[in-house]
Amino acid sequence: MHAILMRRKLSYLAVSALLLVVAASAAEAQTKLRWKFKPDEQIHYEMKMDMAQEMLVREMKIGTKMSQVMNMTWAAKEVAEDGTTVLSQTIDRVRVNITPMMPGQEPISFDSESETVEKNAEMLAPLFKSMVGAPILITVTPLGEIKNIELSPEMAKVLKGTAEIPLGAMFSEDSFKQMMARSMFSFPNEVAKDQAWETTTEIPNPILGKQIVVAKYRYLGPEEREGHKLEKIDTGLEMKFESGPDAKAEVKIGDQSSSGAIYFDNVAGHPTETNLTSKMTMEIEVGGMAFEQHITTSVQLKEMTPEKK
Repeated sequence: MHAILMRRKLSYLAVSALLLVVAASAAEAQTKLRWKFKPDEQIHYEMKMDMAQEMLVREMKIGTKMSQVMNMTWAAKEVAEDGTTVLSQTIDRVRVNITPMMPGQEPISFDSESETVEKNAEMLAPLFKSMVGAPILITVTPLGEIKNIELSPEMAKVLKGTAEIPLGAMFSEDSFKQMMARSMFSFPNEVAKDQAWETTTEIPNPILGKQIVVAKYRYLGPEEREGHKLEKIDTGLEMKFESGPDAKAEVKIGDQSSSGAIYFDNVAGHPTETNLTSKMTMEIEVGGMAFEQHITTSVQLKEMTPEKK
């Protein structure tokens, strides 16, 4: 009888130990990804965006290519006890090159550090100049949830006047806020390897109606990169439009694809690099004329050390 009780006790201990191992393994498999900022901390980034647009209108191809480089500084202005931070994003320099595909049109080039503005860039110069040195205040939680975005009065005023400028619709106040906010991203409370999640953003578009952007993420786990242990997150975008009463065009999205990666330093609490490439085909009808547009966009955000700035 004593032997039976002993075997039962040992069996119970073995099961309990196994359950503890399983529970511990499950706990280890969960990762808490968090944005972290210290008061007055500054982080420097360079954002590069390359975009090519091509339209087929009555069997004639027209379009443009744009390359944009922004150097920016993130500075933590206020950090609450729960880690929620008022983050100041200031653009220190803007370089833009636009290559029209129409015969006879000159390329447009702008550099905010240049003392002179080329004649063909004069129309867009006020817009780009308004971006430089004007802090954008973003209130963000440790999970990356954005609570508020506030532009400087000067920038907001210039952005409101861009609707009639060529390419100006790309820089409406709402679209510019979302462009800056897209350098942030949110996390679930805990993530396991291969866990996926997504966030949805709606952006009013003055020409195409409401633009709906679904950002998709998948946690791939730790990865060694340039001597640092980082957390890798696969990412992509899915976009659609909802036409409203004020929309100036009807849009149907055909093929679209995107892929990219986020390398997040979970100890420092911010990304060291993000990249995303997307391709999309749209069928657009405006003023009784229909055409097809192909857009390819590549965006990279990379942390810059002081010696690389």
